[in-house]
Amino acid sequence: MDLLSQFFNSHFRYRSPPRSKQGAIDDALVSLEDDMIVVRPAASSQVHDTIPFQDVVAVNYGDSSLQVTILQMRRKSCTSSAGRQRRDIVLERLDRWDEDLDVVATALLHLSLGDLDVILDGTSKCPTKTRALIIINPASGKGNAMNLYTNIAKPLFDLCQDRFMIEEVVSESTEHTKKVAVEAADKFDAFIFCGGDGLTHDFLQGIFKLPDYRDILSRVTLGFLPAGSGNGLACSCAYSSEPDLAGDPKGFVSDFYVALRLILRGNTCSLDAATMEILDRETGERKDTLLACLNAGWGLFSDVDIGSEHLRFLGGARFTTYALWRIINLRQYAARLSYIEASDLTDGKQLNSLPDRSCPLWHTEEGVFAGVVLSNVSHSGADMMVAPERTLGDGCWSMCYLPYKDASFGNLVSGLASMEMGRHTEMSHFWKARSVVAWRIEPANEQSETTGEGAAVDGESVQRGELCGSVIPRVVNVYASRREAEPSSGP
Repeated sequence: MDLLSQFFNSHFRYRSPPRSKQGAIDDALVSLEDDMIVVRPAASSQVHDTIPFQDVVAVNYGDSSLQVTILQMRRKSCTSSAGRQRRDIVLERLDRWDEDLDVVATALLHLSLGDLDVILDGTSKCPTKTRALIIINPASGKGNAMNLYTNIAKPLFDLCQDRFMIEEVVSESTEHTKKVAVEAADKFDAFIFCGGDGLTHDFLQGIFKLPDYRDILSRVTLGFLPAGSGNGLACSCAYSSEPDLAGDPKGFVSDFYVALRLILRGNTCSLDAATMEILDRETGERKDTLLACLNAGWGLFSDVDIGSEHLRFLGGARFTTYALWRIINLRQYAARLSYIEASDLTDGKQLNSLPDRSCPLWHTEEGVFAGVVLSNVSHSGADMMVAPERTLGDGCWSMCYLPYKDASFGNLVSGLASMEMGRHTEMSHFWKARSVVAWRIEPANEQSETTGEGAAVDGESVQRGELCGSVIPRVVNVYASRREAEPSSGP
């Protein structure tokens, strides 16, 4: 900190991009104050620019200057949604500086990141570089993933070569992504997905097939760059990490720069997952086992998730558009729902596997339903805050179900409209919600099993049958920070 105090509190030539409001000053006083860099014209005490440490993602240096790259808050306007935007600030010291600028740049970066203590013995060496594999799915969403990565993400990763060693691979298919996961599992510290949630799901299935998948997941960190239709994981990480959503939650949580900032700043937290088993309805034989970290749906919710695939060109709007169609043409599903609530486990106990049917902790409800959705995180998409009560790594999933008798057109449309802000959970007269650690969804008959799209896990279609699951607490690491749980006004 002494080094930074000596370098700053001096006169600089200040420049910001030509299109920036900040402009340029040939003689500016630059100082470190509290948690930001403050720029004032030398002839005035008025603040010209402030550079919050929390916005800094890279610091580089030239012969006599520093370049500070930030991703600053962007408020919603008539021409753009809220999010973040890149700005580069160049500070050229007017007084002679005899020390190495690389030491100053490294110290300023880690002061901004909040881990300056890693700079030891006055050297500019960073902690071990993160070996990251970026997996890009050019077919995700509207097909913009490659352009987003090439034009936005890659230039910023190039500025962070002191912290990241980047390799890239383009996903060719589901099986190719699984193969990449298996081959790269022990070669990288982080995996970053530029695409939709399906890309992450495919990768996790590849890891899940390895006998030491838990050890692998505990060692690596996953990052999400939203370039798909739903982007539930990216939106949930943004919602958890950003206390200020700039007055535009929908636009902010789905912003590409917001997600990129989480990765470049390097903060991590844990995320739960769940094992999903699909059993034969009649014999109970296991058909398949999957690893899920986003959600699972059955009935109306999977019908919308899977049935809207042909509307992929609409991006995230495909879900709302198709949901209205399905509400108008609502199907009904007879089933038995069983679940173990998180509150049923006492003294911090956890489930090691799916409990047997004879376990006394099971709660069971039988009847006709419009649909069931299970959520590990707050968002399934930018305008779908399905489980606002969920926080990352809280040890349970939300199970929400709609009895068919309460699923009137008015209730469903009002619920859909309220879901963008998570207010649908206040409609407890028809929206039933539980915090669970295990579940079983058993179609009552062949008709209910074969109607509609069946079940979906992480937005991907799975085999038909009984859908069972149990939570694996805090098994995955993600680039995000944990938001404190807020009191819920719902059930």
